[in-house]
Amino acid sequence: MLDCDDFLLRFDVDVEGLGGLPRVEQALRTAVEQAESLCPDHLAPDWVVADLALYRLYSQAASEDVRNRYNEAVKFLRHLDEGTIEPASPTPNVLFSSGRRWC
Repeated sequence: MLDCDDFLLRFDVDVEGLGGLPRVEQALRTAVEQAESLCPDHLAPDWVVADLALYRLYSQAASEDVRNRYNEAVKFLRHLDEGTIEPASPTPNVLFSSGRRWC
C-alpha cells in the first residue's frame, strides 16, 4: 500500500521544504483522483500514483526528469483506459483510494 512513508522512501524529497507532510498527503490524494479520472475502469499501479504525486509536489519547479515521469504516467493511464495496453499483475493498494482499489 503506497502511503506517505513508502512514497518518502522512494524519493529523496525535502518534506519541510515542500510544505510538510500534509502537502505530501494531499499530493498523493490528488494523484489518485487524477488517475481515477484518466482511467476510471482500471487500477493505477503505485509507480503511476507516485510519479503523479511527485510532479504535483514540485509544481513549476519540477525537473525535466520529474516532468517526463509525469507525462509517461499520464500516457500509461490513457493507454490503459483505451485498452491498448493490459494491466500487469496486481501490486499493493494505494492508501488514499476514494472507495476504489488501487494497485
